[in-house]
Parts: sequence; C-alpha cells; structure tokens
Amino acid sequence: MIDIKELVTFKTVVEQQGFSAAADFLGYSQPNITKHIKKIEEYVGFELFVRGWFSSLTKQGELFL
Repeated sequence: MIDIKELVTFKTVVEQQGFSAAADFLGYSQPNITKHIKKIEEYVGFELFVRGWFSSLTKQGELFL
C-alpha cells in the first residue's frame, strides 16, 4: 500500500521536473525519492516516469496524476 508521503513525492517530482530537484525541495536524499516512486510503480503495476537527464511522465503517469 502507498501512503501520502509517496504521493507527495510523486507530485513534487512532477512539479520540480526531476528526482534530484524534488529531493532538494523536500529535503530527502535522491535515493529516497527513487524508493518512493518505485513503491508507487510496484503498487500500480506500471512505470510513472521516463527516466533520463530529465524525468518526464509516461502516458500512464499522466493518467495517474
């Protein structure tokens, strides 16, 4: 089950346009951000982001948002 902390992390990654920026904004480590996103992805059964230099939402990620 996912909790509000993971959902806030997801929303912040979208708003800050990246995992590192979200980590800085929330005061978390970047690996912690990744862990939160992976937990959501495992729960919903699909990837939320296309990972690269910049993180962008997948089609499923856009629908989840």
